[in-house]
Amino acid sequence: MAGLTGVLGVSGDAYLLTGLHPDGNDLTDRLINALREAADQTDDPNEKTRLRRAASAISEITKSVASGVITAAITGGIN
Repeated sequence: MAGLTGVLGVSGDAYLLTGLHPDGNDLTDRLINALREAADQTDDPNEKTRLRRAASAISEITKSVASGVITAAITGGIN
């Protein structure tokens, strides 16, 4: 028998390494971009300011801290 004949399983790390599953940094970037887009779409100047401040605050937090918080929130680690 020569060569690879099949794959029996894929680890969670494989999804991250291949880019098939977003990691915490991807989620952080997506959240920041979503807040900025929401700010661009609203006509309320106060809401626009709050959304831009939120995006700015998240972008100032280190990626590892922000991704950890987002991951914890998604997986139920934060109540």
